[in-house]
Amino acid sequence: SLHEVLEGTLDSYRMEKRYITKTKEVVWIELSVSVMRDENRRVQFFISQIQNINERKKLEISIHDKQQKFLTLLETTHDGYWEHDFTHQKFYGSSRLWEILGLPAEEKTMPFQDVQNLMHPDDVPVMKEALKQHMKSEGKISFYAEVRYRHVNGGTIWVICRGKVTAWDRLGRPQLMVGSHTDITSLKAAQETLVSSAKMAALGVMASGIAHEINNPLAIIDGFASQISAWTEKNDLDKERILKSVGNIRRTVTRIAKIVSGMRKFARDGSRDELIIHDAKQVIEDSLILCKERFLKWGVAFDIQISAMPVQIRCRDIELGQVIVNLLNNAFDAVKDLENKSISLMAQQRGDHFEISVTDSGPGIPQSSQGKLFDPFFTTKPVGAGTGLGLSISKGIIEGHGGKIYLDPNSQQTRFVIQLPMAKTTLLSA
Repeated sequence: SLHEVLEGTLDSYRMEKRYITKTKEVVWIELSVSVMRDENRRVQFFISQIQNINERKKLEISIHDKQQKFLTLLETTHDGYWEHDFTHQKFYGSSRLWEILGLPAEEKTMPFQDVQNLMHPDDVPVMKEALKQHMKSEGKISFYAEVRYRHVNGGTIWVICRGKVTAWDRLGRPQLMVGSHTDITSLKAAQETLVSSAKMAALGVMASGIAHEINNPLAIIDGFASQISAWTEKNDLDKERILKSVGNIRRTVTRIAKIVSGMRKFARDGSRDELIIHDAKQVIEDSLILCKERFLKWGVAFDIQISAMPVQIRCRDIELGQVIVNLLNNAFDAVKDLENKSISLMAQQRGDHFEISVTDSGPGIPQSSQGKLFDPFFTTKPVGAGTGLGLSISKGIIEGHGGKIYLDPNSQQTRFVIQLPMAKTTLLSA
């Protein structure tokens, strides 16, 4: 700085220095210097100001130390730390963050758009919606999103994104956001295994009813086929009568095909399907195929009330069907040994959402257990009669659809409610 002053290119400068006092104490001072020159730019004299900044430096050092401890803590938890500068659209990531994505493990900053391009296209709207809700609430609603990224090895990794806006401008726009990424790829794989196990268990429970549902139409087909064979042997070939029997056979085959299709859908992993618009009534009816015959066999009165008005919802139909079947199976378990066996399913539009409820005539759920119903591995069923995963998985599925599932506290009977946002096209036409 002194060299620049003498060269005439600098008229003021500022520096921080440490001094040792007579008591051997180190003190930080800030030296501000202004250079006074004549008309030929020659130095005439200096005006200096000395300010004690010892307390400020102590605070800065303390903050830096705490930040380093925080970063060290993040590294030990194997989370990646990040900062998003909204003003310049820059994204800083810790070495662990880039390591999670398979990139060179070194601290660096890159354009935010480049980071977003690494995210799975289907999950970008999920991230944006979570960010929108966080900013709309001015930080009261936590920023949380489970999204997929493309790993450099060509695979896909699952990450939990958490964060918080820490700086806003005068107009309430975000300036800086900090957060972390947690790699949950292994956890997701284990979760998929549990979901698959739970579905297979549900299919096993429904197997007898499904077998009966298929055996009945097979017997009908066999009967009509035997009739046609007998008519042929007697040369009694009444065309109208034969065509009527063939028509009955075809309708019965279609019925079996629907049952088999329902089983295949239920067993298939639908978690990777896109959220697309489906007719709500059709999704529900496809799910009921797997349950109705079982209820009939056990003498369960099954009341179904579905709104006649077409309602469109954006969903993964296989996952939603799994939730509906799980609630109906739970209701069946609650009433199957009772004298009064009844289950009702209602589905209708309520405001800007679509509501599906399942109510049973069972003894109800104890107050002490109601708060734990959606916890993983919690079950009110006897040992060996349930995994305790059904409601936990259902909760994750429904929340992944932007909806909610809960036990109705105002119902005298056990009543579970699913609420899902309706597709915008439905809202516009309503």
